Amino acid sequence: MEREEWLQLVAWTNRWTPVTCGRRFTFAWSEIVTTLLWAVLHNQPVSWACRADHWPSDLRSARLPSPATLSRRLRRPELRPFSDRLLRHLNRGRRRGLLSLVDGKRLLVSAHSRDADATFGGRGGRQRGYELHVILGKNSRFEAWGIHPLHLNERPIARQLVAQTRLVGYLLADAEYDDQQLYTLCAQRGVQLLAPRQKGPAHALGHVPQTAARLRAVALLEASATGFGPKLYTSRRGIERLFGQLVSVPYIQLALPPWVRGLERVRLWVTAKLLLFSFVRRCRKQTG
Repeated sequence: MEREEWLQLVAWTNRWTPVTCGRRFTFAWSEIVTTLLWAVLHNQPVSWACRADHWPSDLRSARLPSPATLSRRLRRPELRPFSDRLLRHLNRGRRRGLLSLVDGKRLLVSAHSRDADATFGGRGGRQRGYELHVILGKNSRFEAWGIHPLHLNERPIARQLVAQTRLVGYLLADAEYDDQQLYTLCAQRGVQLLAPRQKGPAHALGHVPQTAARLRAVALLEASATGFGPKLYTSRRGIERLFGQLVSVPYIQLALPPWVRGLERVRLWVTAKLLLFSFVRRCRKQTG
């Protein structure tokens, strides 16, 4: 992140984060969030950002919270609504298109980690950690997102995310989301889910009554005379590109460092990473 971009981020955070937070607090929420973002930007523990020698003199604020103060404030329940609101604000002004994508990105920890919230899951249940679930809209707009332990099934989580959004058009997903209930929910909200069948076209649909939305998805993906369905489905690569950027850009890297353990800490860390990514992308798009 460039120096000018960081200054813009600080100004933007001061603008959209509450300045006051009660008489019993010394530091405003804007100061707490800025210190957190500085630590996350440099992939360091939050205590690292509390030391003045870890800041350029012209970027450091007049005062910095102590590690104990910062840790205590980061555990406050008010912080999560603030951070979610900031991320949602970055997505304002982008038109909601007719195409959305849903997928998950695993955030793994060691199998021997003492993290009580990290669970085993994935293929064969041999991986341990968490999973970032995202519904991505037009222009990489984050429509909905969430962090959950790895053992949880993607389908009910996808239903929760869809229920939080106001999507239109088509929602593209992989075969893991081929779920009758998800098809029904999307249809009720005016969205057509497109997900390949888990067993593939070579197998019959089975004896269970099929929803009209699932039958339409099968027809579009497997029997489209014009090729519209398969061509449309190639757009799902967009979310794969996004995840590729999130794990490759030096200051983003969603891989969980050793000091980020516990569901709430993981949520806070990943939300901060998404904030940094969204802000830089917005700045560079405006200047480009």
